[in-house]
Amino acid sequence: MQSKELLTGPNELQVAIFRAKLSDPSALKTHFSYHYSASLITDGLANGTNPAYMGVVTGTVAYALTNKYHRMPSVGTCFEVCVSGFALQGGLGQIFRYHGTAADFIQSMDVVTVGADKKAVRQTISANSEPDLFWGMRGAGGSLGVAIEYSTYAFAVPDNVQSAAYTLAIAIAEEALTWYAGVVPTCPRSVYAAATVIGGGQPASVFLSFYNLGPQTTATEASFQALTTYAAPRALNNSQPGQPYVTQDYLDFTAADSIGECDNTTAATYWNTYFTANGTSTTGTLPLGIIQATVAQAKANPYDTFAIGFAAGPSLPQGKDARYFTPNAWSFRDSYYVFVGDTWDIPANDADHISHMKAASAAIKPYVAGNYINQLMMEDPNDAVNSYEAGIFSRLEGVKAAYDPNNLFRDLHYVHPSAQRPKDIFHGGIPDALPFAAADAMAPAPDLAMSGAEAPQPMQ
Repeated sequence: MQSKELLTGPNELQVAIFRAKLSDPSALKTHFSYHYSASLITDGLANGTNPAYMGVVTGTVAYALTNKYHRMPSVGTCFEVCVSGFALQGGLGQIFRYHGTAADFIQSMDVVTVGADKKAVRQTISANSEPDLFWGMRGAGGSLGVAIEYSTYAFAVPDNVQSAAYTLAIAIAEEALTWYAGVVPTCPRSVYAAATVIGGGQPASVFLSFYNLGPQTTATEASFQALTTYAAPRALNNSQPGQPYVTQDYLDFTAADSIGECDNTTAATYWNTYFTANGTSTTGTLPLGIIQATVAQAKANPYDTFAIGFAAGPSLPQGKDARYFTPNAWSFRDSYYVFVGDTWDIPANDADHISHMKAASAAIKPYVAGNYINQLMMEDPNDAVNSYEAGIFSRLEGVKAAYDPNNLFRDLHYVHPSAQRPKDIFHGGIPDALPFAAADAMAPAPDLAMSGAEAPQPMQ
């Protein structure tokens, strides 16, 4: 897979803009959430394209922008995941609490839509041009059209990251998660604060980790001191013996995190990701029920690849960030991001891993307010509906009817209420593609007689 970044220097506002080029729509079928729809739109759009421009991945963006401009847009933690599909359905990376979602900072987008006349039309949309479509594409893009490219705001990044991590015994997990929920509201937004309960016969354990992704301040130092005061006397081990944190180069830190989370691309993955109610991470309200359910599931799960993790969720952009934000189809703010997942390599163990994962997901769901559409198995017909607040979902239905009346784009269940369940397992192939396997199980779109794009813009 080849990729190429197209960059411009900082403009008068010192904003580095990168253009996520996906130049060949017919090739999009090999990428992320577009692989099932883009092959239906090719006439008039693929002429003169360079396939080297397709599918810019997170790692390309990270290395190019950080090294050249000392800036980074909101990208994911996995360097081999394309920036486009990631962002169009929200996009949660390490800076989501600090700045917001990736969708929050998209400034404009070139898209292809197909109207009632069955003609593919390419246009550039923004807050001032087709605002309803621009709103919906940033949160539910895979159900409305194909994004060819977009531009986004990129943030200044510090030279270094301060990080600290402690492993605690499962016996004090309930106490540790309660402490974690209480300390999160006291931490500056630049501090990514996470708590993960890990299963398995190691035995099960609790992992507390803090990263400061912004400037060092008195407030960030206080956060690390609070973590040290609580965790150090109780820890089985930690990553920074005798000190409150270690300091790493920003890019080295993000690359290492990608390898740790995403390097095994041949494993099977099963995951569901949820959010608690809006505002809960700013008030320290993590329901006791979800804490107890998490601990019980970790103790019952024999695999140390299983984990339930919590992180303070995406915030509403504030301060200077707000200048580059326009409302979009994202629903969850200042909640807890709750990840339930497992990744394993032995196909013979598929059924057992899946059984434990289904039990864990069922145990967590009573305590959450909704789902993260980018990390979801799509087993429940209501999963997509539950990924949006009621008012946002209702508006999405209207945008869908206006811009995709033929139901060509089928990324979410709400456009196919009779969708079949996706496959349970995926070994090898497209990294991190399992959540989008749901598309392959859905009923086919109508057999449309597609025409070429009207007045297509030349590919750059």
